[in-house]
Amino acid sequence: MKSILLAMVEDEIILALPVVPVHDSEHCEVSEADMVFGELPEEAQKPNPFAVLASLKRK
Repeated sequence: MKSILLAMVEDEIILALPVVPVHDSEHCEVSEADMVFGELPEEAQKPNPFAVLASLKRK
């Protein structure tokens, strides 16, 4: 019984840990200027693949 309780507590502690390591922002060695990546380019307009189906539906 004690080993089951110990396993349950161990599982809860493991689940409470963050998935990735985190630290306070004041201790961060990366400046905020380095964290800016810019804007994503606009995607080219692609034709709607369902436009053909819409034209078939009208017939």
